[in-house]
Amino acid sequence: MLLALSATRTVPFAGQTMDQWLTGILEEIRDLYRADQVPWVVGYMHRSLTSQSPLRRMKKKRNKLAEEAAARTRRCA
Repeated sequence: MLLALSATRTVPFAGQTMDQWLTGILEEIRDLYRADQVPWVVGYMHRSLTSQSPLRRMKKKRNKLAEEAAARTRRCA
């Protein structure tokens, strides 16, 4: 069975212009945001900041400071 081309063609943006479609999406997001009193935190974290957890970075810094202190103690002794 063959279908006519017009029956299988999809319409981008649900038959709206791109501007109309984007406006609808933005209104939907705005409505979701205003639906309750819970604030949204929207952000972007660069990959270099997520490669190590804050705890791991803190331990690494602590170990480095301890090694530097030990080296100073050895030089003074």
